[in-house]
Amino acid sequence: MKKICFLSVFCALFLISCSPDVRQPAAAIDIEEMRSICNLAVLDCYYHNVAKLNRQEKALLRNTERTIWMDYTAKIKVGIDASLLTIAVDGAAVTITLPAPKALQKPNIIEDSITYFSSEGKDTTKITPEERLEAVGIANANMLSTVRENSSLMLNAENRVKEILKSYVDRIGELSDTAYTITWQRLPDVPAKD
Repeated sequence: MKKICFLSVFCALFLISCSPDVRQPAAAIDIEEMRSICNLAVLDCYYHNVAKLNRQEKALLRNTERTIWMDYTAKIKVGIDASLLTIAVDGAAVTITLPAPKALQKPNIIEDSITYFSSEGKDTTKITPEERLEAVGIANANMLSTVRENSSLMLNAENRVKEILKSYVDRIGELSDTAYTITWQRLPDVPAKD
């Protein structure tokens, strides 16, 4: 009985291994996968900066000026808005339309990196919470402006997205035995909103 069971299992395995080659269905380019890839292709940028806040104060009969500096490090993500990515596939021709790269979020100031100084010296107890909040607002505006004006950073972000999307399309081409050619297009720039 054991020999018959063993022989039956062996024959079944042999027949399965000799069955005709069953190919997987051809892989297709998927816009949602490409959008997910774009969301992963962001650059995490770290900036060290100083924000300056000037205060006019009245003390008895005279006006005084006080300056507050905020020294900090912030992280900001730069990439493309993946929801605006479009693709068109016509046979082996793929047209990918990308939006312009941009800062994808407000700067994330690293709290442990913040140091305040004032023109009164290192005594930061005189800096009010409102002044600290205003300094953070100035710091965020400075950082966003710096990032937007950094054309080489934006070019690096765009090239990173293109490189990763090209790898994806090439891989789909290998799986489906198709030699895709990619044409890149750019959406018109939209002014950034703060």
